[in-house]
Amino acid sequence: MASVKQKLIKEKIEEWAALQTKIGKFASKRDKQLTPLIAEHNEKTKPILEEFDSKVAPFLSQAEAIEKEISAILTANIDDSGKPIPVIISSETATVTLTKSDGARIVSVQKFFDLVKTKTSAFWDCLSVGVAKADKLLGKDKIDEISEKRTTYPVTFKLNK
Repeated sequence: MASVKQKLIKEKIEEWAALQTKIGKFASKRDKQLTPLIAEHNEKTKPILEEFDSKVAPFLSQAEAIEKEISAILTANIDDSGKPIPVIISSETATVTLTKSDGARIVSVQKFFDLVKTKTSAFWDCLSVGVAKADKLLGKDKIDEISEKRTTYPVTFKLNK
């Protein structure tokens, strides 16, 4: 096993720290120059944004009410199985669409267990346990006893102050 050459690493982290210090100085200078411009921009645009918000608010409210009304009408139009009928309706200026969207498949664990007669390693590879729910069911201590943690070895860098 190779041993870490601490002297080399110390030289490299000093080089890294010097670069970080230079970057920090440029960032500080940039921020110092931008701060008054950003404040001025925010001050100048504030009345424009406030005026826009006040003028648009009633229209947004009306549009939301119309969207709810249309959605209720479209979802009430159901087929023989009680499901909304997909539809596209267009006018000259707008289109509303009700589509069927299938979500992600969710496998019934009980049905899965019943279906698979021989519980091989391939079967067990298909399963996982939700730790939070398992903790509530059996208690944290029992779950910790049967749990495994993956160990990682991240390398982190920070400037010493």
